[in-house]
Amino acid sequence: MGLIVSKALRSAPILQFNSQEITDVIKEMKTVSECFLVAKPNAGIPKTVDGKTTYEVSQAEIANASLDWIAAGARIVGGCCGAGPDHIARIADAVKID
Repeated sequence: MGLIVSKALRSAPILQFNSQEITDVIKEMKTVSECFLVAKPNAGIPKTVDGKTTYEVSQAEIANASLDWIAAGARIVGGCCGAGPDHIARIADAVKID
């Protein structure tokens, strides 16, 4: 992939959604940077259905993928476009440490 990451960065957000691509990017960035890595994906590619914008990635998919992102080196996980409060709640439940 050939990433160039500045050592001056304190955090680096990763915003797309393809679970495996995000995991791969986090792993590679972890090897070249000491900054906090942030996985903040969209809930998929937006589509217009009956005049409404919809997203295809479920709350369960993002929650399950968030565990991989943390294992790869992300220190903050969340959601961007299309990821609503229910997505974030599922992520929180998935990553909760008892």
